[in-house]
Amino acid sequence: MVTYRLVYADKKVERDFLKTLLPLPANERKLILEKLGSLALNPRPQQFKMLARPVLVYGYLAPCRLRVADYRILYDIDDLAKKVVILSLRRRSEKTYK
Repeated sequence: MVTYRLVYADKKVERDFLKTLLPLPANERKLILEKLGSLALNPRPQQFKMLARPVLVYGYLAPCRLRVADYRILYDIDDLAKKVVILSLRRRSEKTYK
């Protein structure tokens, strides 16, 4: 079985991801971390969606979205390097995809 490495695009992306994640209730945080970890085994799970218009996050394009409860993990998949590039964690709202 091929596994992918999970990486953040850069330190700012990682810091903002954690800034959004850490204040959440423990059960939501645990669910998000489980789903995030599962991307290493399957970067295109059932809740995965390719966005019609990729979202620009700190100069990176996020063409993929994973739905986890009221939150969305925005990321990119590099199949050649076998890595999933984590770009953002956002609560679902009008601004999620802008």
